[in-house]
Amino acid sequence: MSPNGPKLIQSFLPEKRGSVAVPFSLGILSVIAMSGLAIDYGRAVSARADLQLAADAASLVAARHSDNVTLAKANAQKYLKSFTKRMSGVKDVEFDASKDAEGNWTIKVKASVPTVMMSAIGHDEMSVGVTSTATAGMDKFQSEIVRVLDNTGSMYGDRINALKKASNKFIDIVKGASKGKSTTKIGIVPFGQYVNIGMPNRHQTWLSGAVDRTEKHETCKLKKQVKSKKCWTEKVKVKKYKSGKCYTKVYYKTVDGRKKKYTKEVCEKGQSYWVTENKKVCKKVYGPDKKVCKTEKKNYTWHGCVGSRSAPNNLVDKADASNPILALPNEKCTKPLQQLTNNYGQLKSTIESMNASGSTYMPAGIMWGWRVLSPDTPFTEASNSKASGAVKTMVVMTDGMNTRSQDGMTHDGSSTKDANAMTLAACKAAKKAGITIYTIAFLVTDKDTLKLLEDCASTPGNAFTAANTSSLETVFGKIGTNLAKLRLVN
Repeated sequence: MSPNGPKLIQSFLPEKRGSVAVPFSLGILSVIAMSGLAIDYGRAVSARADLQLAADAASLVAARHSDNVTLAKANAQKYLKSFTKRMSGVKDVEFDASKDAEGNWTIKVKASVPTVMMSAIGHDEMSVGVTSTATAGMDKFQSEIVRVLDNTGSMYGDRINALKKASNKFIDIVKGASKGKSTTKIGIVPFGQYVNIGMPNRHQTWLSGAVDRTEKHETCKLKKQVKSKKCWTEKVKVKKYKSGKCYTKVYYKTVDGRKKKYTKEVCEKGQSYWVTENKKVCKKVYGPDKKVCKTEKKNYTWHGCVGSRSAPNNLVDKADASNPILALPNEKCTKPLQQLTNNYGQLKSTIESMNASGSTYMPAGIMWGWRVLSPDTPFTEASNSKASGAVKTMVVMTDGMNTRSQDGMTHDGSSTKDANAMTLAACKAAKKAGITIYTIAFLVTDKDTLKLLEDCASTPGNAFTAANTSSLETVFGKIGTNLAKLRLVN
């Protein structure tokens, strides 16, 4: 609407000339009111959803410092301000925090949303408000946690070992905090260029293309036929070398963005000299060409790796027979993911089986982390959080930038820019589904990747960095402790 729109409309209101002035004025006001209400109501609903996320984050922060009321309020307000500062279209944000006798923290947030259309008829803003309550303790609630872990080639050596150690500590913390009627399930999604969903899922109706097969192809070509051949021996001079110095050569290769050290034995050539040797020489006489055909076989074997569906389904958690996941035969990828379970021994076995190989494509890990937490197919272990009240959390850890991107159904592309955009889109979709996301940048120095992980996290306070292998264990411990202590009540 042009800036002169409201003035033009208001100019009709005092008009009394002619028989159509009043009906026209009333009619145009009705049209403006209805369309303005729809547009501005939509903006208010969107703002309210964002405020609810902000209030949830603030209430969890308050509960984290529950023993110190002053500190709890100050930190909750700080997080709320950092969250709402990034929101457009809201103003006059009001904040209130209170703690009841049972230790529950309630955060109330009110704000105004300036109108665009309805301001023409005197309504300049709409008021929205949300409430969130969080409590400490794990004695009577259900928690579902998935850990999306980088298992790419750059994680070789001390990094993968540090990840295993930190992951086991995380499980011990959550296990130790589960008590009474609480139920805590954990899933693990190792990722690289692809995710391995496990061979037992081969015959699921939501999976397509997981059948091993052999394809035969006949190829033909014209081949020269030797009619006769005459051979004889000639003396020729051949240049040779004496043995030279041998040593161990050190060199480096870049593996998924990280330099890896290699060694090999190299021997130099010594002084050269000439010798005379007998050499067999043959002259062939060819006849007409002959058509020669042969049958070649190519085997297709599925090892558990899956690709991505085309847009927009590559950002959808649900998969079924009408919209299946795509299997990728002949691809090698990470160890299989672990669906939600409270079998802590099985979880630790999954962790110990992890190894480092391949390139990095974060969206694959994030999307499968979401599917592990989703009550919809392909998996069935997750609960419906609206019915069960379960708190769903995803912890994403990586040690470097995206080095692969989606290319059709595969992840053979090389656009980091495209992969980063898809990473943010996957994080946004998972958060919209009610999943709280924590991120860990392990030995990451790339500024774009650090910003990517911060934006992926549900709040800036949920984005952690680990500058060395020992601090990775500390970070996982902090997140595990936070998850063990906190939950949203409403």
